Amino acid sequence: STDRVEVAIGIVAVQKVGQFQTLLQPQRQCLRRDPRAGVVLHAANAVGPGVIAAACVAAGAGLIHLSTDYVFPGDAGRPYEIDDPTGPLGVYAESKLAGEQAVLAASCDFYVVRTSWVYTGADGSDFVAVMRRLATTTDRVVEVVDDQTGSPTYAGDLVAALLEIADGNVRGPVLHVANAGAVSR
Repeated sequence: STDRVEVAIGIVAVQKVGQFQTLLQPQRQCLRRDPRAGVVLHAANAVGPGVIAAACVAAGAGLIHLSTDYVFPGDAGRPYEIDDPTGPLGVYAESKLAGEQAVLAASCDFYVVRTSWVYTGADGSDFVAVMRRLATTTDRVVEVVDDQTGSPTYAGDLVAALLEIADGNVRGPVLHVANAGAVSR
């Protein structure tokens, strides 16, 4: 239905979920490790995308939902293919997979884009930006995870790919978007 009230409610829901997810960004690493955070993560990453998808259906709008390579178990030793079985490890990854499922259940015309290790190359809060900043502002040893391998994805390249999808130049419904190569951290 394209009833104006339903569309307005959907847009407000989308805005609220977006604000909620933005508030969660700085706490993401802590939330990934804390199993008690499952309720918060489920609301942000599973229920939220479901609400957004329902609003888009009601408005007759398309949807490109961003997800993560964390929906896979991480033990393949190679880049994951779209049709590889998922196997999320932990509450964060489980909530992201549930979000994908909610979006795809809402409409077969929606897209799920899995990406990994997004960085801006500027003064942001992503891993690369933080490491660059710490390298120039501290003399202490910086402790970080060192057991992960992935494909860092430049935000500008991700945006370009999303625009290609939005223009109808790429078919889905599930797509993987990441830059070439792999690094460890």
